[in-house]
Amino acid sequence: MTRSYYPWLTASWSKLDDYRQQNALPNALMVIGEKGLGYQELVETFANSIVCTMLGSNGLACGDCDACRMFAAGSYPDFILVTPEEDESTIKIAAIRKLIKLLSLSRQYDKQRIVVISPVDEMLRQASNSLLKTLEEPHDGTTLILVAHKLANIPATIRSRCQTISSRLSTTGVMLEWLQQQGCEEPKTYLNLANGSPLYAKQLWSNNALTIRNEVFALWLDVVNRKIDPLIFSERCVKLKEYPLSAWIASWLTDAIRLSYDDSRESITNTDLLGNLKLLIKKLHLKTLFVLFDQILEISHFESGQVNKQLLFDEFAIKCVAKN
Repeated sequence: MTRSYYPWLTASWSKLDDYRQQNALPNALMVIGEKGLGYQELVETFANSIVCTMLGSNGLACGDCDACRMFAAGSYPDFILVTPEEDESTIKIAAIRKLIKLLSLSRQYDKQRIVVISPVDEMLRQASNSLLKTLEEPHDGTTLILVAHKLANIPATIRSRCQTISSRLSTTGVMLEWLQQQGCEEPKTYLNLANGSPLYAKQLWSNNALTIRNEVFALWLDVVNRKIDPLIFSERCVKLKEYPLSAWIASWLTDAIRLSYDDSRESITNTDLLGNLKLLIKKLHLKTLFVLFDQILEISHFESGQVNKQLLFDEFAIKCVAKN
């Protein structure tokens, strides 16, 4: 099976492929882009193109040669992928130590050895320090490709030792077209639900997330209108932990704030909620909207930590009643 890259990453692919065409792969590359847009798949596709022995005219691997078959099976000896272990969110020092040991061995083939580390910004400090030593003493015939989502989280010492690729994405039209091709009938709405990530939008669509989102919004409106106990709303939010509820609520509040200044449809993101959002701002003062927005940002900030989310959502829900 031939690997490819997502259509919104065409500019990034072109920059990577230029290195191949010029036979000028550096010792270290850093590909920078937002999470959920397929950058790891992009660099793996590029790595496959480097090892392929029957490369297509488009620069993509053939998918049929022995090297491609090994690559697809995960057994190509000169390709190393370093990612967080299962159920982990960070790359630990043990993974980098294992990489260093592998790099001390000779390459099996004449082609460039490719190492992909993703995401490098989710690496623990000890692992970063260990990786830095590898970057300072590069191995001949080896290219390290680091995938980074948040450049600010990467030490300057690592950034300075990499050539970087950071491209503007294609317009959202490309993403919307791709979602439609997957069968999504409401691509714009789902892309908004996924905060601009088409891959996550596809996942949300597969899970019928729009129904969940509408249910939560209706519950929230009932809280504001004092029709239900605020704790019913907060309990529901906590149970739906697989959905980005704090991001959704933040976008509703942002739209409500915008509508307070400009009541046109063009000023908001959640256009399908326009009518209910206008009802909302009749109940909640502008100052209250800002207070709630700050509160939901705090919830979002602690979402991946050990803080009791039930208490945070309880406080938010109660403020929705107390402030109107």
